[in-house]
Amino acid sequence: MIYFLEKRYRDLVQHNQDIVKYCQSRTYTIDNHMLNASLDMAIARFNTILLRLIQHPLQAEEHKLDVEECQSAINDFYHYILKLDTWPRFTHWFWRHMIHRVGTKKLPKIRALLNRIEDVQ
Repeated sequence: MIYFLEKRYRDLVQHNQDIVKYCQSRTYTIDNHMLNASLDMAIARFNTILLRLIQHPLQAEEHKLDVEECQSAINDFYHYILKLDTWPRFTHWFWRHMIHRVGTKKLPKIRALLNRIEDVQ
């Protein structure tokens, strides 16, 4: 079971590294910098969560759904950043709204999960 957890978490970290590489290669503007910083902080917290859960496999089972929800939030944020970068300019207002929604509704759940895991230990 521990091997399966490590492999699953390793795959998540690898996927998130690809996301970070893409975001770092984007052109620099103030808005892009803020989006990149938000995503970078969320991924750093998520990686910390994964490290803590690998150390405590019983907690990993307990927080399995929360981990999937956090990864889903990161993927949604990244998906909308891709849309923002590739779609025509007149659609940017919609993608920015969606990014804002994910950033205010879903990304804080990563921090809440990290706080819950740290409080238990």
